[in-house]
Amino acid sequence: MVDSRTMVNSSFGVNLQKYPINQKGAPEYNQLVRICQVALSRSGVAVLEDFIDPASLPLFVREAQGLVPRAFHNKVEGNCYLTESDVNFPENHPRRRTEVTSLGAVAYDLIPSDSHIIELYHWQATRDFISDVVGLPLYQYGCPMGAVNITVMREGDYLRWHFDLSSFVVSIPLQEAEAGGEFEMVRWIRSPDDEQYDRVQRVLDGDNTDVEILKHTPGSLILFEGMYTLHRVAPVKGTRPRLGALLAYVNQPGMTSTPYLRQIRYGRE
Repeated sequence: MVDSRTMVNSSFGVNLQKYPINQKGAPEYNQLVRICQVALSRSGVAVLEDFIDPASLPLFVREAQGLVPRAFHNKVEGNCYLTESDVNFPENHPRRRTEVTSLGAVAYDLIPSDSHIIELYHWQATRDFISDVVGLPLYQYGCPMGAVNITVMREGDYLRWHFDLSSFVVSIPLQEAEAGGEFEMVRWIRSPDDEQYDRVQRVLDGDNTDVEILKHTPGSLILFEGMYTLHRVAPVKGTRPRLGALLAYVNQPGMTSTPYLRQIRYGRE
């Protein structure tokens, strides 16, 4: 019988038969990179189902479940642009409208260094693969709390409609809630040249005409470009928390977060 820890460490939990990210430069590797690049260019998202080997996924999940008590839970009110409300716009304008985000996060410095998600984050093959897909040199995030997060969403938690401030986000869903918690999005609702405030306002008003639900399963690797795609996580229902991992890579060495952002996300600076 193969020891589960040895099995995971040999591949850091990745389903290498399906996704040979450790074979940089090989034809299979190059093809995988191209597939992901095409998906991002066409739809702004690439989903790699079963990126975490199904035999390894329970180990990731158990570790995340054990970290739930360490999560800092907070409620933050703001607009969908993650900026201060701009009084130069009318009161009901998207730049001024606010919603409450409610969720928990386990900070990087509270996750054991030998946990599977940390090992996966530090594995050079993981960073090289994502770097090749997005076409940027990538570095580990310098924030002592934000390099890796375990997100914890309990019943009633909600991640409001918003645009990301970074060009891409890397996430791995680990455990679905009993109900709710769908990842909803309106692809490319704005552009660098046109904010499309009318369309954004309709979504904020509850118009679901263009809203899509991103289909994925626990253990998927999701590369998401959310700077121009409006998105949210619908309210979570039930006693089982929604758990996921966020892996933060940046295109400049030493980049970190501000004390304010650390305070509202982790409860400390």
